[in-house]
Amino acid sequence: MCIKAGDNELASVKALMDMSLNALIADTFEVGIDDIDNNLEFRTDLGMKAMKEVELKENISEYFNGLDVDLQHMVTIGDLHELV
Repeated sequence: MCIKAGDNELASVKALMDMSLNALIADTFEVGIDDIDNNLEFRTDLGMKAMKEVELKENISEYFNGLDVDLQHMVTIGDLHELV
């Protein structure tokens, strides 16, 4: 199976990673994936508290091969996308 989501291979991989990250965020915060927007703020818009922060961090680590993210410094979903 081949998926092309960008102008080149790197853009396609980035697009797939973005889609996967959005799916993890939607699942963690129990919102529709279509409601995920890079401008949403974790704490203000999604109501992220400590338990959800830990859950999202663990989900990201599991899906992205042990990637450890510091969500304390993330304000928006876009901030997280830049890191991943």
